[in-house]
Amino acid sequence: MRCYIKAFKNYCKSEGRATRKELWLFFLFHYLIIFVLSFLDGLFGFYSTTIPLDYGYMTLAYLLISICPAACVQIRRLHDVNKSGTWWLLFNVPLVSFYVLYLYLKRGDDGFNSYGPPPGRNFYGESEPVSSVYEPVVAPVPFQPQVIEHQELPSTPPQIKFCRKCGNKLIEGSEFCSNCGTKVIDANVR
Repeated sequence: MRCYIKAFKNYCKSEGRATRKELWLFFLFHYLIIFVLSFLDGLFGFYSTTIPLDYGYMTLAYLLISICPAACVQIRRLHDVNKSGTWWLLFNVPLVSFYVLYLYLKRGDDGFNSYGPPPGRNFYGESEPVSSVYEPVVAPVPFQPQVIEHQELPSTPPQIKFCRKCGNKLIEGSEFCSNCGTKVIDANVR
């Protein structure tokens, strides 16, 4: 089914190359759809009574829509074996049609040819990437234990001092109260 959809995505694109698989799977689904539409045309009576047609209206509409993709996939297949797409026009000529059928069945060129790189491969001969999203690679950081410098803890807990005049909490190491300016008197010094 993917090859059938791919042929319709490349609706009028005859440049490039197509594999044998792409051509034959396209025609497998193409003829299955024709069979189903012919059955539905007969079931619902969608045949012309005035014009003698071999196909019903739904089948005929589908055939008109699918002419271009069918022709282009055949031309791209001929490009895969390094033949011109004009060989497709000779498919209905007696005896020449056997040669064109042989070209459809022949294995395609492995490398580059006059019509480009092999189908499904990029210019370097590698398969095309599934996605083109690139994620940055983060190198793991080796474990490095942090060295904490040893600090001696005071033997006595710090004492909170208050101003003797206003009662404001004093800043440690200051000589004057930040609120009233009173000189701090150290009680330990006598």
